[in-house]
Amino acid sequence: MEQANAVVIRQFETEDTEAVAGILAISFAKKFQRMIRLGGDDLVSFFKDSGFAYNKPFPGYFVAQVNARVVGVLVLKWSNQARPGFPRLSIFELCAKYGFLNILRSMVGIALLHESASSDEAYIEHVAILPEAQGLGIGRQLIEHGRQFAGQMEALRRYTLSVAANNAGAIKLYERLGFLPRNKTDSILTWMLFGEFRWLFMEMALRRDHGKCKLKHLNG
Repeated sequence: MEQANAVVIRQFETEDTEAVAGILAISFAKKFQRMIRLGGDDLVSFFKDSGFAYNKPFPGYFVAQVNARVVGVLVLKWSNQARPGFPRLSIFELCAKYGFLNILRSMVGIALLHESASSDEAYIEHVAILPEAQGLGIGRQLIEHGRQFAGQMEALRRYTLSVAANNAGAIKLYERLGFLPRNKTDSILTWMLFGEFRWLFMEMALRRDHGKCKLKHLNG
């Protein structure tokens, strides 16, 4: 297990791409391997080649380091966010390298997971930690760092995320941090592709003065 005596949260740099792709591949392997027949190094390469692992810095893209090693990643999204173009292989090149059906399924799956951020929210697009660095509070630190960062933007009032409803551990963490379930969505398509049928959309106020938004727990 990593030692948590030197946790640094900082802006992503291009040199972190390989580490971030590896973290995402491990964190999302169970979901993606139901959808595409790739694993290990091939899944890491796919995340880089497809642009799923962003390879350029932009506001809201952070990594966590422990002892100079990147062990976690957080990506925020908000309306009118400035993001650069990301070099990636073309659809034809991806199909030639990974297979047409793999690319078709991945495009459908990524589209299903896509969430558009409204004008007053900072949405957590990704938060992922290496298994050996979990349990050290790094996820909490990343999310809190993102909250403080987003809270500096006057237009943003809400901090939001989506999580699979059967991910009890993650939901407990988010609730401890102050997130509340706002609504739930059922999708037969995400069940077919990812094995996840029900999703919770959770949110918290970025500032105390927005506590009037009347967030409430879902029942049932």
